[in-house]
This record gives sequence, C-alpha cells and structure tokens, in this order.
Amino acid sequence: MNRAVKLAVFTSLCLAAPAGTGAAYAQGDRASISGVVTDETGAVLPGVAVEASSPSLIERTRTGVTDSSGRYAIIDLRPGTYTVTISLQGFRTVRREGILLEGAFAAQVNGSLAVGSVEETVTVSGSTPVVDVQSTRNQFVANQAVLEALPVARTLNGGMSLVPGVNATNNAAGSSSGQILSDLYINTGTVHGSLTADQHTYVDGMNVAQMLTGAGGQITANPPNDLGFAEVTYDVGTQSAEIPVGGIRSDVIPKEGGNRFSGTYRAFGSNKALSSSNLTPELAVFIKNPSQLDFNWESNIAVGGPIKRDKLWFFGAYKLTQANILATDSYWPDGSRADTGGHVNPNIALRLTYQMSPRNKLKLSGNHGSILTERFFVTNNYSPEANLWLTTPLNYSVVAKGTSILTSRLMFEYGQSLDATTYNYDYQESVGPFDVQKVNSSTGKLTGAYSNPTRYFDHVFHSIANVSYVTGTHAFKTGVSFESGYQRQIQTNNGDMSTLTYVNVNGVPTPTSVGIRNTPLVRFDNMNANLGLFAQDKWSVKKLTLTYGARFDYLNASVPDQTNPGGRFVPARQSEGISCLPCWTDWAVRLGGAYDLFGNGRTALKASVGKFVASMAAGIAANTNPMQLQTDSARGPTSMVTARRSTPRATPSWRRSDRHETRISACPRGRRGSIRRRRVRPTGRKTSASSTS
Repeated sequence: MNRAVKLAVFTSLCLAAPAGTGAAYAQGDRASISGVVTDETGAVLPGVAVEASSPSLIERTRTGVTDSSGRYAIIDLRPGTYTVTISLQGFRTVRREGILLEGAFAAQVNGSLAVGSVEETVTVSGSTPVVDVQSTRNQFVANQAVLEALPVARTLNGGMSLVPGVNATNNAAGSSSGQILSDLYINTGTVHGSLTADQHTYVDGMNVAQMLTGAGGQITANPPNDLGFAEVTYDVGTQSAEIPVGGIRSDVIPKEGGNRFSGTYRAFGSNKALSSSNLTPELAVFIKNPSQLDFNWESNIAVGGPIKRDKLWFFGAYKLTQANILATDSYWPDGSRADTGGHVNPNIALRLTYQMSPRNKLKLSGNHGSILTERFFVTNNYSPEANLWLTTPLNYSVVAKGTSILTSRLMFEYGQSLDATTYNYDYQESVGPFDVQKVNSSTGKLTGAYSNPTRYFDHVFHSIANVSYVTGTHAFKTGVSFESGYQRQIQTNNGDMSTLTYVNVNGVPTPTSVGIRNTPLVRFDNMNANLGLFAQDKWSVKKLTLTYGARFDYLNASVPDQTNPGGRFVPARQSEGISCLPCWTDWAVRLGGAYDLFGNGRTALKASVGKFVASMAAGIAANTNPMQLQTDSARGPTSMVTARRSTPRATPSWRRSDRHETRISACPRGRRGSIRRRRVRPTGRKTSASSTS
C-alpha cells in the first residue's frame, strides 16, 4: 500500500514588481544566473566565457560557457550582489554589475557582444531582474531587512506568517512558552490544504529538526538564530522532483563570514510596567489577576571573519532568551502569584567554510539549543505543583556539505546531517515519591503532581548525493537522499498511577476513580530507511522553459526486540521485533512550464502539475508497537483508593487491569502490516475496571 498522495495543480501570472518585495520564483534550491549571448546582428554565440563574481563567494568567481544555442547557466549561487562578465576573443567584454540574488531566484542576464578587442570593456548598468521567467516554483524570501522592517517575530514561524496563503500555527499557543515566543516548542504551517506534517525545515539544503513521532513533524526547541542566517526561503508550491512532499519547505541559508571581520550585537527587553491590561470592571468580578508578562529579554551576538583569506571562513552566534509569565488567578501557598519560574532558552551556532581547492568547497555547521521552563501550563486550573517541568537538555543539529565543480558544466554535491532531539516532561522538584495528580471534576482544578512524566529522545541521520549537468539549454539534476534513525520514549509515574479523580459531594471532594498504568515502560521505534531517488531537467526553448522530473520513494520502519520490568500493576514484559511497519514504495512525477509572454523578461505565464507523497516517519511503528502505554480507570470505595496510594508496591484489592495482547503480522513489500488486538482477561473474580489504551 502506498502513502497518501496529493495531486497539485498551480497556475499563475507573474508581473514585474518593485524590488525588495521578497517574492521569487525558481526551480533550483539556490539562486542562478542564466541568459543568451548574441552578437550585434542577433546571431547566437557559442563558447562564450561567462563569470559571476561576488564577495559572498569564498571562491570569489564562478564560471560558465555558452552552448551551441548561445545559452549559459551558472547555478548554486549564494545570496548576495553579483557582477557578470561576458567575454570572447575578438569581441569587447561586457560587464553587468549590481545583480542582487536571493533565495532560488534565476536571474536572466543576456549579453550582446560587439566586435573589438578583449581589453575593451563595456559596463552595463540596470536594475536587477525581478521576474523569474524560467521556473514555476512559488517561493518567498525573508531576509534580515524583511524581518527587521516588518512587525513579526524574528523566527522561522514569524517569517512563515508573511507568506500569502500560509497558515502558521504554534502548538504551544495556550501554554506559557507559547505566550512568550513562537519558536520554543512545535511549530507547524499549512498552505493550499497541505498537511502539517508535510512542513519541513532545511539548513543549507539539508533536512534537519525532524522528529520521528507520528508522521515526522518538526521540532523547533533548537531554532536557528536569526542573526546567524542570511535569509530563509519558504517554498509553498510546485516543488521540484528533489522534494517528496508538497507542504511548506523552509530553507535556512546560514551566514558564512567573509574576508573581513564583522559582528553584530542586539539586545531588547520588556517588563510588566510596559504591558497593558484589558481587565475591565465587569471582568474583574470573575478574574482578579489576569495573565501578565513579568519580564522578557534577549541578548544576541554574532561574529564572523577569515581564519585564512579566500581559504577558511568562520561565523558564530550566541543568543540567550529569558522570560516569565504571571498566571491567571494562580497563587503560591504564601499568597504570591504563581509564574513560569523564568523561561530560559540559550542557543549557539557555529559555521566553517573551507575552500579546499579552486573547485572543491566544504561547509560545516552546528546548532545547539535548549529550554528550561519550570512550569509550562501555569493557568488558573493548574496549581503550581501540578505543572509540567519542561527541559530539552540535548537538542542539536550538525550539517556537513560539500560541492565539487568537476567542469564548467558538471557539479557534484554531497552532504550528511545528524539531528538529536530530547524532551523531558518531569515532575516539579517539590513533588514527593507518593504524590500523583488529583483532578476535581467538579471544579476542573488540578493539584498534587503532573500526570504524564515522559522522556523522549531521537536520532535522525540524513544523507544526500546529487549530480548537476548544465549546458544552458538544459539543466539536468539527479540524485539520492537517505534517512534513518530511531526514537526512544520512557514513561514513569509515581506509584504507577496517573490521576486520582474527585467529585464534590455536598461540597466535599470525594474520590471516585484512580488512573493506573502499565509503567515503568521503555519503548523503541526504528526508521530503517527513507530512501528517495529523483531526476529532473529544465529545458529552455526560445521564450518557453519546461521543467519536468520524476522520483521514487521507499520507506521502511520497524520495532526491535524489547523488555520491560514489572510494575505495580503489570508483570515483567518482553516482545519480539516486528519488521516492515511499513514497507512502502511510491513514485511521483512533476511537470511545469513558464512562458515569457512578451519576450522582455517582465511578464511570465506559469503552470504546473505534480504528485506528492504524504510525510511519514516511524508513526505506524509507534502505533503498533506492542509496548504501548496503557491507562486503566479503576473505581472503588474511598478507603480502597486511599490505602493503595499509601502503599505504592502493594497489590490492590481490585483485580489487575485487563491486559491487551497485540499480534501484528509482518507485512510483505508494499503492504501495510495487519493488526489484530484482543483483550486477554485473566481468571478470577469480576472487576469494575474499565480499560482504555
């Protein structure tokens, strides 16, 4: 069985727009310069040397040669301002200056050479092309100028909210950290009906920050420092065959330093004296002290420069954010207002760019961020001790990427990245070993302790290898991507109980049920292979440019052999590994066209159609893992509930919760595993426990 697929059709009319709007359309992952070179009579000139130079390039210059139709293309260019030089023996040299490249924009720079000596140079001045008439990709570029000028958060999610048609959301919006900054938990975005799991974050073209839970969503406890990137490109439609999914693709282009030392320091902050309140006299009858900012500040520094000019550059950035929120009508025992305890988020990034030889370049980058939030859900229904203590002690990504310019037309690209994500949901330090969460169903008040302490960790490895062959008329690219990894989840509960539920009877809280669990529990899920093979081409014929490609995808996940010790309500358990959860193969094709309507590079008519697979990681393996966390609600007299809480390892008087036996048959290639679950009831007297898993 194949993954869910989506067929997308896009049409658009692109007109010339003022520079700096942030809009761009391109087919490659990086900017490019292409065009046609002719003589004074309009005849095409093959074999013309074209150079693109910029201070943004550590190698300073990239070259290309026109083909038999007079076309050239120079690909994989970093953001920056470029000068294009066109030269041929027997003709005057033409130089075009001030060409600004952003994102994956394909700037069209044509040249007309007059007869003369090479020493004669004609400098052509003009504005940077603003319409890409060669590709169909819909892309938005958020650079430093855009993020600083517009009133949005300087984060990936903040930039995403600027893209037309995108719905950017924060899953922590109702929590304390969601109220502080937008990039401190899990952020998602959708466009044109895409799935939230199809939104992925890349750094320099390498997929990073991917979790293996569910369909493989994105985690941003380790977001890139905005002072550390030159720009972020958001692809929101008509992805090339290099990308499997059709959702939002955010690609962070890091800064690399340069041949001179430079740095930036930025600090800002706020406190409750600078914040307003919308508490009216009418609302004050119900709310005494609404949620309020206590303080919020950020200190950010970035430095870059040469270790060896034109050979080795460095760039580093460090950001520290701290904030605190006062909760709505929630108080400490001494009467003071409860708060988050001071949210802390340090982030450090480092990048090295090494020009190994004139044709070989290697880039290394690392990013590490962590979070400490003492009380995550401080609202008026949570007492401070019942709150979640959230930490992410190990959250990093490491990327190594290299390029080799084999000839003026042939380029080889390779890369490897490693992501590690840790999330710890812990009890408060004041919680004792016998404390569990108490839920008053009459008032909705939660006290005692947090109900779901969990420790999550995953490792994800990403590898790519691509080959590009560019003639001018054609830009062919083929390659392979491979991902693998695993996730581990640890569940523990005091007394192996999650909650004690109470109901007010005549105004007196009376216990009615207890949630018991099959803890302690440790589970593993493996993503053995997420393989992609693709091939694509861009073919330019007069005013028409066609882009077409195809890709093949293979996904393989499994569950290993597992063993768990016995707990208060369950015996020791073990399970055999299960393979092929799932084993899926998929194919997809992409087709698009761009037409320079009037031949002046100012108006383009574009259309595209493509098939996209849905994102998936170890979600099916996790859902069918025999080591599932189970919670049973047991009901009994008040004395029974109280007695069991005071003796955490004693066998309760009611029967052990119903056990579930899960049988999963390994699936053949391309099919989903068949799942059969049945309830196994041990012999003995009846029980009032109702089972939910």
